[in-house]
Amino acid sequence: MQSALLLPIPLTIRSTAQQFALEQPTLEKAEQVRLNTIAVSVVNDYLQMLGVKTNLANSDSQNPVLRLCADVADLDIPKIGRLECRPIKTSDHFCVIPPEVWHSRIGYVIVQINQDHTEAKLLGFTPTALEETLSISDLQPIEEIFTHLHQLQNTATPQTNLSHWFNHLFDAGWEAYQTLFNSHHVTPAFNFRGGALAELQSSQWRSIIEIRRGKLITFSHQTIVLVINLKAISEDRVEINVQVYPTEFELYLPLGLQLMICDQADHLFMEAQARQADNGIQLIFTGEIGEYFKIMLTLGHHSFIEHFVI
Repeated sequence: MQSALLLPIPLTIRSTAQQFALEQPTLEKAEQVRLNTIAVSVVNDYLQMLGVKTNLANSDSQNPVLRLCADVADLDIPKIGRLECRPIKTSDHFCVIPPEVWHSRIGYVIVQINQDHTEAKLLGFTPTALEETLSISDLQPIEEIFTHLHQLQNTATPQTNLSHWFNHLFDAGWEAYQTLFNSHHVTPAFNFRGGALAELQSSQWRSIIEIRRGKLITFSHQTIVLVINLKAISEDRVEINVQVYPTEFELYLPLGLQLMICDQADHLFMEAQARQADNGIQLIFTGEIGEYFKIMLTLGHHSFIEHFVI
């Protein structure tokens, strides 16, 4: 790691941080919010000074409810994603990364704040974080963040268009459900665990068309089946049932496998996790034509992400 960048903390930032801290119910939570606010604001000023567009007001760290309920220190970078700005004290040699922000951030900036909150050091940057503690010695120079943001901005994210499925146009890898299992294999009756975003009274709608496709996903040495079942429930609304099975060669899903659904702002709004002897997990929700969502599957340090537009 190269030398850190030392920056003053303006009075305006300290005043806002104090205001947010006073809203908290405990001293411990107040200190967390104060440091998070300073870290986010310092990184925001630094990026804006060097010509990077940010949207501080749209960040979760500026939402009073989310500040109270979670440990959030994000900064929204429009059209790219959310950058996590984690504060540490001068005596710390590692930074704590809350598990809830491991999969919904485009990178992590570590900000060291002195005791009287007058100076901040941008210690460095890392594009990923998959563990709860991050060693300061593992950080890249802070300047590397600009290369990272530039690459993200100029890399088009492939999206699977689910509306095309109704016209029998399927992206590579998405097979008919039956072809993913041996023709001589009888698929068991799966006992699904999971949830729905809201109560779905599908019986009140006339099912126009229903399509089911699947894809094989390999984590290390274990393969699972990701299945999406689409049902048109009105002219502009679709019911989406995301299911995860073991393959025909396994009885159960790997313990701890997580299935997560995120919206366009990278907010996690549904999740399910495989427990002991689970042979299926699922999530059911509805969406409108043109809406975006993201499916994430994680198992240990391995992850799979796919982007969709309805």
